[in-house]
Amino acid sequence: MSVESLPRWFSVAAIERALDRQDAPDAIELRDILDKSMQMVPLDADEIVALMRVDDPVEHERILAVADEVKQRVYGDRMVLSAPLHLSNHCGSECLYCANRKGNGLIERKYMTSPEMREAALRLIRQGHKRIFLVSGQLPNADVEYLAEAISILYTVFDGVGEIHSVNVNVGPLESAQYETLLDAYVGTILIYQDTYHEASYRAAHVAGPKSDYVKRLEAPDTAFAAGVPDVGMGLLLGLGPWRFDLLALIQHAAHLERVYGMGCRTVSLHR
Repeated sequence: MSVESLPRWFSVAAIERALDRQDAPDAIELRDILDKSMQMVPLDADEIVALMRVDDPVEHERILAVADEVKQRVYGDRMVLSAPLHLSNHCGSECLYCANRKGNGLIERKYMTSPEMREAALRLIRQGHKRIFLVSGQLPNADVEYLAEAISILYTVFDGVGEIHSVNVNVGPLESAQYETLLDAYVGTILIYQDTYHEASYRAAHVAGPKSDYVKRLEAPDTAFAAGVPDVGMGLLLGLGPWRFDLLALIQHAAHLERVYGMGCRTVSLHR
């Protein structure tokens, strides 16, 4: 694919230039980078790669200590749990690493019914969960009405003590009107995982179906924010592509969203 077809914010050349560095930072450079982090100033790609090249165990501990301090300042000791609810294993895509891929004839396909959704929600509430994220295969024909119905059902479930406060959705790229349908159902965060930004790795793993459209997935967070979605979560599938490249690309992506929409991604998921 030509560079011209990629979103303007995505600079593969800049990532590759930063990754050309192979040497670890000396003590002074490392100190300056960590001091910058402690001042809550975002690091640039060169500084991030410098941290990637650190190979001394003592310096690793310094990096982890600073990371913990920054986390404490931003988030404290709070831990927020979200429970997954798998609605369906129907899928229109052919992703070679996934058991739900369209071509897998060894599994039984199912859509969860409305009563089953209610029963599952009650079980999660009784376990103490208040935040749910809906998971499915990339549904054929982007069945957002089904997802919107599920969101609405979950918000109405009450066991006499607890209820669900937030329903988030893990979904592939949608059109603007489809995001609006989910907003009408009071969706929380829309989770759009790129999995890997490395184009060759992406295309090798996603060989057919809606998820094979690499560029459309790159552009999906823009479409969601432009449609009024208040929060978009992003993520990587570690091991699918070169992780250093993917991390720098994710940071580029988040910085672009912050510049254009005044909000980056509040959640970053790192699966493996």
